[in-house]
Amino acid sequence: MTPEERAKIKEGHTLGYSPSQILRAIRTGNPNSALIPRDIYNLLASLRIEELNGQHRLNGSPSNVLIHALGNYYKSSAGNSRT
Repeated sequence: MTPEERAKIKEGHTLGYSPSQILRAIRTGNPNSALIPRDIYNLLASLRIEELNGQHRLNGSPSNVLIHALGNYYKSSAGNSRT
């Protein structure tokens, strides 16, 4: 995987594209790309693990990561509720 392909995968994922859509975009720009869908899934999984490991180091335990994530979810949805 080239650095350009890696960057395009990250960008596509950030924009909400599926791995198959990302792969199609990469192959449109480079028909000779050797990437397969599993390469994209593996990269996205490793990025997610890195993100969780960073949170784990900051918050102390996996349960704290979950509590933090749920807290953010409820804070963001609290403004959307109707009373």
